[in-house]
Amino acid sequence: MKKTLIFLFLTLSFFSFARGYKITYKVFLSGDDKPVIETTTLCNKWMTISIDKNRFYLFQNYKGYIVDKKHKKAIEYDFNKNRPFFSAFIAIYGVSTTDGNIVFPQLIFKKTKKTGKIHKILARKYELPGNYLHSRSTAWFSEKKLRYNGELFAKYLSFFSNSKRLLDEARTLKSFPLKIETLLKAGITEDKNTRILEKIEEFNCTSKEFKFPKGFKIIKAKPQGLPVAEM
Repeated sequence: MKKTLIFLFLTLSFFSFARGYKITYKVFLSGDDKPVIETTTLCNKWMTISIDKNRFYLFQNYKGYIVDKKHKKAIEYDFNKNRPFFSAFIAIYGVSTTDGNIVFPQLIFKKTKKTGKIHKILARKYELPGNYLHSRSTAWFSEKKLRYNGELFAKYLSFFSNSKRLLDEARTLKSFPLKIETLLKAGITEDKNTRILEKIEEFNCTSKEFKFPKGFKIIKAKPQGLPVAEM
């Protein structure tokens, strides 16, 4: 009887919890002295990305949301109807078409000869193809396979794209991106965005889906178009 109870408890625990990941980046922007802390919470079926203390992005069930906790509202973007919204999160990996494919001239993650250490981890620099808007993007990945590798990175990217080539290439990488640099040129000015991975923590996801609190207003975005005004 005791063994049966133990087995039942383990079974219930298995179905009640799923492994989740809290991913923290320090984001350095041109002209700002202090970095911005960006936190991504990734569960099996949903993911959130922090914007500021009152707002965050939510992704689940092929929908994306800009959630405003202070005003208790969320703008909803459908994956099939509002593809530019999702494409904006992966622009540095190539141009995304309306049907979800990504156009690029060569490998998405083009390995270079440059190596260096990031948080004492030996890493290699990769060129990214998303330079169609007068920008240049690079990313650094570990030379040795880490616990949080390309499989987790592909899971993260899958909330924005169903491109098989992008996800397959991501799975071959040996780590989550340790550092991402984007240089955007606009005339004679340059803006640099540097994101450095600080830590990845595991936790138990207690729910299969993210649920909005009662009283939240959901506003559906118009088909297509970038969410400039809403952001």
